Amino acid sequence: MGPCYQILLPRAWTDNDEKKLDEVIDAVSAEHTGRDCWVADTRPVHGITVLTHGRSFIIGTSPFDLSDAMHPVVQAKFMAAFGFTPADIAVVICANCKDKVDHVILAELLAGVADLLDGIIPMQVLLPTRDLPQRLQRSVWVNKAAWSECEPYQREMLAGMQGRLVTIPDYNDYWDCHWVSQYADAAFLRWWMTHPSFRMPG
Repeated sequence: MGPCYQILLPRAWTDNDEKKLDEVIDAVSAEHTGRDCWVADTRPVHGITVLTHGRSFIIGTSPFDLSDAMHPVVQAKFMAAFGFTPADIAVVICANCKDKVDHVILAELLAGVADLLDGIIPMQVLLPTRDLPQRLQRSVWVNKAAWSECEPYQREMLAGMQGRLVTIPDYNDYWDCHWVSQYADAAFLRWWMTHPSFRMPG
């Protein structure tokens, strides 16, 4: 299984939203059975990928439990940043493989659908894989790194970024370390796809 991401939505899910998502699935897929898709052409969502044989993805929706996913302080900061509280349904897009092409298609789909539905994408925290000190490289969670240790490396990596990547302080009780949640708009994802360090961690 490859990386899997959500798109948080600013309003309740409607039949019209369902129709829009179905139209995206039809447009980008060489074939699909329900939400299981073989994505071959991302141009309908303003991507550039065109393949002879599609790549396996899941494109659908799932319940989003706001109280479970976001601490009230994070909810308030998200609202201040983006002007909405996420609805109780989120779009979910998952790559079933993790080659580079799957990461590119995933980002193209996320950006396209986020634009279509005015959504915001919760991101896995992006960190450089080569410049990060060895003690932090294997996993910031395993090593119990604090965000203050890692933030300068991300700031340098994302210098000149376009779009919005909003960082909201969080707290992980399990690891007893200060960390963050990050949320991106479609414009940031499109810029990130052009970056030499591009990947969709997860």
